[in-house]
Amino acid sequence: MKKILFFLLAFGALAAHAANTYIQVTTTPTDWAGTYLIVCKSQNVVFNGNAAEDSLDAKSGPAIIQNVTMKGDSIIGTAAIDSAVFTIAPTDDIDWPWSIQTHSGYYIGHKDTADNGLSVETEVKKKCRHTLVIEDGNLIATPRYEVSGEYNLQYNKKSDQMRFRYFVPDDKVAIQIYKLVSTPSGLMHNAQCTMHNAPYKIMRNGRLLIINNGQEYNVLGN
Repeated sequence: MKKILFFLLAFGALAAHAANTYIQVTTTPTDWAGTYLIVCKSQNVVFNGNAAEDSLDAKSGPAIIQNVTMKGDSIIGTAAIDSAVFTIAPTDDIDWPWSIQTHSGYYIGHKDTADNGLSVETEVKKKCRHTLVIEDGNLIATPRYEVSGEYNLQYNKKSDQMRFRYFVPDDKVAIQIYKLVSTPSGLMHNAQCTMHNAPYKIMRNGRLLIINNGQEYNVLGN
């Protein structure tokens, strides 16, 4: 009974200190569906997907979270970071197969004209459908274009213009994308540890593992 109680207390303490973990996507996946942070690593900023509709393209506004702590290829969630996420989901367009939706419920895309900008929509319009590719660790998010020409999601680092929006290729600072790979609830629900030694967690190749008495338990099945 003492061993079981010790295990429950140790594992409860581990879960209490657990936080969401986001890992940088460095190769193009076959399936993009998931929850992500859009980041500019060189400027230490995150695109705030929880910003209001009229703030997502505001200059140096609340759509920018600055001074984000990044450890190697991972970001540990906080209340602000976890609410800044975007959801990538499939569209019905085989040539432009992915939509990017803010945590606040809007879809982003390029404008209808040949100019820098960012459109915010309540539905997946043509201009909100994307191709998504990783090149040299950077995210190349290209919305559907018919008249305007090609634009990519990038970051403008000028102090009076800081924002993520669509620019002609290689015009501004390259961005990266981090996928949510573990959550505290996933930790508690999926780790089937029955031994008495105190467990601990590690990240390995983008996977969160529980190590208990020398045995590894995959937390989220990823």
